Amino acid sequence: MAASTTTALAPVSFQTHPDRYKHWKLSFEGDLARLSMAVELYGGLRDDYELKLNSYDLGVDIELCDAIQRIRFEHPQVRCVVIDGALDRVFCAGANIMMLRTSTHAFKVNFCKYTNETRLSIEDASANPGLRFLAALNGTASGGGWSWRWPAARSCSSTTATARSRSPRCRCSACCPARAA
Repeated sequence: MAASTTTALAPVSFQTHPDRYKHWKLSFEGDLARLSMAVELYGGLRDDYELKLNSYDLGVDIELCDAIQRIRFEHPQVRCVVIDGALDRVFCAGANIMMLRTSTHAFKVNFCKYTNETRLSIEDASANPGLRFLAALNGTASGGGWSWRWPAARSCSSTTATARSRSPRCRCSACCPARAA
């Protein structure tokens, strides 16, 4: 009989706060919010994988969901949210493959549901007047990292040769309101 490749997950808390974020930097400047992904390499919910290249697990998405809800309900002045990658030449590598490989089927299904629901909340916010999300692909995006451009109202990619993304380039003024200097 083959050994099991799944790892049990301790109870997960969905309660967090920006002061406790390990993977996201949230800042505000007037009507603009910036949400920068800086995933902590050894900051996964379990210690049997590394979160390389801004890959994500449930802990990363719990923080993202919290940030989105705080922007929508605690900061009604925000009109544009810029989501970018804080690592050099990396936007996001998508869901962490090692985390998925060692998780139960039920966990994978629920992780995918939670991830999709979180991104759908971005799409929902952008579909209604008053708030737009801009995915600023400032580096490599692959797998689920590439799918960031779909829930956002607009997406931009870097013009540098090192940023490999096929997302169309746009001017931020196309979706972000004018800001006072």
